[in-house]
Amino acid sequence: MKLRNQWRGPLTALGFLLGFVPAAQAVPAFSRKHDLVCSQCHSAWPMLNKFGRDFKENGYRLEPGSAAPKELAKIGEKLFLEKDVPLAARIISRPVDKESGDARFKLRVAHELEVFLAGSAFKNVSFFAEFETEDENDWVPRVRFVTAGWHPTSKANIVGGWNSLFSADPYNSFADSRRLTAVHVATLLAPFAAGYGLSDEASTQYLTLYGRAKNLYYSATAAAGASNLEGGDKRDFLLRAAYDFPGVSVGAFYLDGRTGLEDADLTAEWDRAGFDVQVEKGNFVANAVWYRAKDDVFAGPGRSKETNNAWYVQGFYAFKKDKEPLVVPFLRYESLQSNDGRASTSSIAAAVVGYLTSNISLSAEYWKQTAVPQGGNKDDRSVIQVAVAF
Repeated sequence: MKLRNQWRGPLTALGFLLGFVPAAQAVPAFSRKHDLVCSQCHSAWPMLNKFGRDFKENGYRLEPGSAAPKELAKIGEKLFLEKDVPLAARIISRPVDKESGDARFKLRVAHELEVFLAGSAFKNVSFFAEFETEDENDWVPRVRFVTAGWHPTSKANIVGGWNSLFSADPYNSFADSRRLTAVHVATLLAPFAAGYGLSDEASTQYLTLYGRAKNLYYSATAAAGASNLEGGDKRDFLLRAAYDFPGVSVGAFYLDGRTGLEDADLTAEWDRAGFDVQVEKGNFVANAVWYRAKDDVFAGPGRSKETNNAWYVQGFYAFKKDKEPLVVPFLRYESLQSNDGRASTSSIAAAVVGYLTSNISLSAEYWKQTAVPQGGNKDDRSVIQVAVAF
């Protein structure tokens, strides 16, 4: 009875707001520049659709080579910058954040502030930077991503900087930052024995060559590893490809990495290989990822050699008005192994996201572990979140 009373007020307020969601409107920097509504690039913000993936691949331009000087301000003989400052921000509030083991929910009214700077310089150069601060880090500002790219043709682009291995990838499968939930995708964060996850939470010094030949996307990435800020190792290599069928994209990847080669007490070699599928049928979108993780770790006199599997599947349906998302129910199930496949953890996440406008979302989410290794406790978490982008 106490639990029901505790949640009655927040859930009633959420139901009231979702019942009176107005039509969406256009927002931040790219939307303002090109006079587009957010649904042009997003099936449900922040998840990219086909148009949004093309826009990202083209270096934040509608078409390859479309950034003409007349749209830009001339700074020097050959330097052009956008006339409008390509600046955007997002504020995230979690007035309810309740985890198992805590007697009361956290009142995180001010949880996170993100500031984005992205756009074009010259005719074929892109740039992207994200700065953030949050309550979990005592509001200490940090640079999360800094990247720049050269886009002479759709068949060959170069992008690099400080970001994740998959940052150039336009598909949603490995972009944890594009999730619709407050809870991270555990199978992408999973460090396994070598401490290496696939999520874009793990930034690194990297350089990617990518391109597209009609329906085929391909990329090759070299990186230094998330543990080396100055890029001293240069030991991670990623190959990625994806093919677009009508309404369906199928991809595969292979990652080979090493770390700690100058430290005799701890060295690690690993590889990750897997595939992903993304389906877009009308207002329904789903994607799935499966991969195998192999880790060979030397720690002092000991050695750990493991092979584990991880996978997830998720989907949502966007109820729309005037082609803009209003209410989006979402569901994800994921499972990952540990201890050389002898233990496994699985969880389910369910959410309902409402868009008061295209730049203001309100969501209610419940996450629960459905299986844990023997002797462990099953965790759960409930979150009500408000995100405002401008």
